[in-house]
Amino acid sequence: MLSPPKPHRLVERRFEMSRKIDAIEYSRDSIREDVRRLEIKAQGRAKAIRAKCLDCVCDNSAEVARCHVTRCPLWPYRFGTDPFSDRKASPESMAALAEFRTRIATKREAGPDTSAQGMPSLREP
Repeated sequence: MLSPPKPHRLVERRFEMSRKIDAIEYSRDSIREDVRRLEIKAQGRAKAIRAKCLDCVCDNSAEVARCHVTRCPLWPYRFGTDPFSDRKASPESMAALAEFRTRIATKREAGPDTSAQGMPSLREP
């Protein structure tokens, strides 16, 4: 019958493995080269985290919202935003957003503009 390995052997093996892992060092240039070789498209951190969450639940956004794996380090960021950010919108950007929303609401009330597209309206007069 085999006896379990002695603890000091396990410690030695872990040390050897950590040395092997430390021997593999990536520089910024080698990472950039891998990115180019794999044709990975650049995206922001939030989009990358959102993409990973979607990948985790087979591209089902409803499952991302229902995610119950709260121990995942990406869980707070799963909606593609940083919930811990204390950045506030400037008054200028808030005014621009209000103006944009007003323009969109006005366009919706006016209905579709068929003259610009040259297509007849499908609505009955």
